[in-house]
Order: sequence, then C-alpha cells, then structure tokens
Amino acid sequence: MAAAGGVAAAHRRPDQWLAHPHGSVVVEQPLVAATHHPGAPSRRRTPDGGTRTGGIFASGRELPAAGIRVLDLTRVIAGPVATRYLAALGADVLRLDPPDRPELPLHRYDGLVGKRSALLDAATPDGLHRLHELLAGADVLVHGYRPGALARFGLDGAELARRHPGLVVVAMSAWGSRGPWGGRRGFDSIVQSAVGIAARESPDG
Repeated sequence: MAAAGGVAAAHRRPDQWLAHPHGSVVVEQPLVAATHHPGAPSRRRTPDGGTRTGGIFASGRELPAAGIRVLDLTRVIAGPVATRYLAALGADVLRLDPPDRPELPLHRYDGLVGKRSALLDAATPDGLHRLHELLAGADVLVHGYRPGALARFGLDGAELARRHPGLVVVAMSAWGSRGPWGGRRGFDSIVQSAVGIAARESPDG
C-alpha cells in the first residue's frame, strides 16, 4: 500500500519497532534537529499592531509572539495544534489548504482557532507565485510534509534560504528525514500504531 502512495503501517509492539530497520535508525536520531544555511541572516520585525490582546491567553498586555507572522501548511492534529498555540501567544497565523483538499470539519473546529485561513493551489503558476509572496512577508513557515515533498514548489530548505533569507522553517514529518521510511507518508495515528504507542496504551498492552 505504501509503495502505491497510500498511508499504512503494520501494528507493532515497541520491541518490534526497535527491531525494525527504520525503527533502529530513528531511535538514534534527535527528536528535534536544526540546520542553518550559511549566509541566511536572521529576520527581525517590530510588532506593528501595538498591544496584542487576541488569542485564548489574552490578558491585556502584549503577548510574547506578537508581531510574528506564521504561514501554516500543516494538517491533521500535530501541526495545526502547534500553530494554534503560536496564535494563542499572539502570532499572526495564516493557514493555507489546497482547494481540492479542505480540512475536515472536526479538525477545522479544533485546529483553526485564532488563525486566519485561505485556499491556495500551489500547483498552478499563479498559486505558486502568491505562495512565495506570502513567504516573503512571513517570519516562520510551519509544514508537515514528508522530506522532499515540497521541493517541486521551490520549498526545500536550500531554496527557501536563497529566496527568503532569514525565514525560520519548522518541518514535522511522521518518520524523520533519514532511514528507509524517510520519504514515506504518515500521520499521527499511523505512527502510534507502527511504533508501539497504540499497543502500549491498549487495555492488553
């Protein structure tokens, strides 16, 4: 199924995952890794709206992420929740979805709190041009696509650093960036089943 482009994984116990070829690679990798592209300066902005009081943690004082512009290209729980917290801390978050794959209503109600949202088709020349216009005005890009999946849009790390110097890119992937599953599609519940979390948390775990 994975070879055909689907999203699937066998259900495993934690010990089975650690013995798996990809599990043995992932366990040696850090949970968070950072890459700095030489020559890409930091991008600093001054908050332009005065005191920000929006968001669920509003208290009448400037919020810690006020003035930070975030472009959100995430889906399905992990990414949307991360950017939802950035919005709650005062960031200006714009969530983009392709027009042929709108977010499911349940996920939309949970993941769009405090954000603006729009539809954009990066597979069209006009849509891709508009996407890079938005990136030029953003401080942070957060996406949840597998490694290499966005290269055809000019959104791989090196090209982003060249076209949008100083942009902070946060990339979340199901299986990490190395190992035999590094380029495989996945999302939270599939990962939980594959790596043994589901087995451990089950009544029989």
